[in-house]
Amino acid sequence: MKRTITRLAALLGVMTMLGIAVAAPGGAAGSASISPNPIPVSPGQRFADINVTYNFGAKNTAVFFEVCKKPTSDPKFNRTIDCDRGVSTGTNGSPNGAGSFPLEIAVGDSYGSVFFEGDDLDMWGCYPEGFTPKAGFFKAPQCYIRVTQGVPNNNTDAIDIPFSFAVGGSEIPEVPVVVLPVLVGAVLVGGYLVINRRRASLV
Repeated sequence: MKRTITRLAALLGVMTMLGIAVAAPGGAAGSASISPNPIPVSPGQRFADINVTYNFGAKNTAVFFEVCKKPTSDPKFNRTIDCDRGVSTGTNGSPNGAGSFPLEIAVGDSYGSVFFEGDDLDMWGCYPEGFTPKAGFFKAPQCYIRVTQGVPNNNTDAIDIPFSFAVGGSEIPEVPVVVLPVLVGAVLVGGYLVINRRRASLV
């Protein structure tokens, strides 16, 4: 599907970068936003494309993106269980610390529930108004795009962008899903795991 090769190449670059920069930059102020927001979806739509714009000011520093059901500021925030592991992805930094990144997110059941089938950590989702979760799934009252830099677990610089869906239009046929796991630098970064997922259209 579109962007698969480009994003894979970018993530391989992140692996190299993280091999030499395993500590998150300290105290860096940043900003981030997504567009569109609200995200327009149609009845039956399973996935949506958004664009994340960020500016951390830390040059050549990797940036990471996730969908989470709690903000980082929540005292009970736990990235392992509060963020969709199927969406976790990253990109190389830019010379000035600013850039944009195309992100595909699940509409409804989390991507992690597809990739980690049978694992109850991802039995939740970001559902538009009127969408009913599958049995056993939790409907997050508010979801966020989490953007941070340096390493995925960097809560100091994390920015949480609340988003919602706007339902309208005609139904879009469901597209078969292929989940593409990308293991980023487990050895180089001492166990940090970044998983990239993509779906491809099958003819």
